[in-house]
Amino acid sequence: MKAHWWKALGITLVLYSIVMGFIGQVPALWILHETIRNLYFHVTMWFAMMTLLSISIGYSIAYLSTFKQKYDIIATEAANVAMMFGAIGIVTGMAWANFT
Repeated sequence: MKAHWWKALGITLVLYSIVMGFIGQVPALWILHETIRNLYFHVTMWFAMMTLLSISIGYSIAYLSTFKQKYDIIATEAANVAMMFGAIGIVTGMAWANFT
């Protein structure tokens, strides 16, 4: 378990976001009302996307330096998952803008 502490941390943070996003206390702002709960989902999608794109850039540079196939696969898959997070971020942003 010591080698995979980051997996447990990731699961804990995702569960925290889901629970707090749906039942946690949020400030009562006159224009946002309950839609402020979307911050738990929308903003984290963009942060995840930017992090994964940064990882993809790093591994792309590593691939171009060494031509190891492993680096190319990691860069490609990081970019693919980043695009999924970007699409979900766009959808949650459109839903939030519609209600706000």
